[in-house]
Amino acid sequence: MSTIWKPSVTVAAIIERDSQFLLVEEETSEWIRSGKLGQLHDRVLDFGILRAVWMSHEELLACETMHRSPLVLQCVNDYLAGKRSPLSTLYTHPSVTGLGHDR
Repeated sequence: MSTIWKPSVTVAAIIERDSQFLLVEEETSEWIRSGKLGQLHDRVLDFGILRAVWMSHEELLACETMHRSPLVLQCVNDYLAGKRSPLSTLYTHPSVTGLGHDR
């Protein structure tokens, strides 16, 4: 019987407006991850999330050691370099979705 490897995956999006990128500032066991205050909304945030933050590329570079992962800056750099991949490059095995077959 074969075993299908199921990786942990984080899904994120690059949101850019006027050369600023939308990120979330979160509190972790290591530190509070910082940035500039964005527009506040009357909405409860997920546990550990402190606020939404709009940051320039330069600001992202300046706080690189506080990023959750090196992939944060890598994804923004890829976006700025024009690298794009269509959603059709993603594949989920039917055993994960419970559909039992491919569409």
